[in-house]
Amino acid sequence: FAMVAWRGRKLNLARQGLYDLEGVDLPWDEKSWPFFEVDLSQNALTRKGLKQLIELCQRCLDLEVVKLFKNRLTDDCIPDLIELLDACPSIKELHLSHNQFTREYLEQLVEQTSHSRKIKHAQEALWLRVEYNDIPDPHEFLRQMEERFSVCPRRP
Repeated sequence: FAMVAWRGRKLNLARQGLYDLEGVDLPWDEKSWPFFEVDLSQNALTRKGLKQLIELCQRCLDLEVVKLFKNRLTDDCIPDLIELLDACPSIKELHLSHNQFTREYLEQLVEQTSHSRKIKHAQEALWLRVEYNDIPDPHEFLRQMEERFSVCPRRP
């Protein structure tokens, strides 16, 4: 059983110990939801929960922020994240820090998303937070992403 909290247009399911969204009391019968932010951070989500999240997000017509940091997401989730970003082009922020993604698969995510957004002529930038994943040299990773794609790094 999860405590569902939403204020206005923010759905907060953070810190619930969730592995997936089964048993979460949401109006699943509704065709659309008003949320612009969905926060599932600091849980134990795996691919199963991510697939359920995509179903949820596709019903949020103005979704801009998805927080998935500090979960148990791994490389096998990358195709699902690509699907999420493709299905919800209004997303401006995707927080994936503190998960278990490797460099190779994060590169795929950046490449596919960059390509997809160019085709759709998306004008909005995507803020993709990926620090503290399984990347041995994050500075080199960022440098290479800057060379290959339209990436604006955040530097301290």
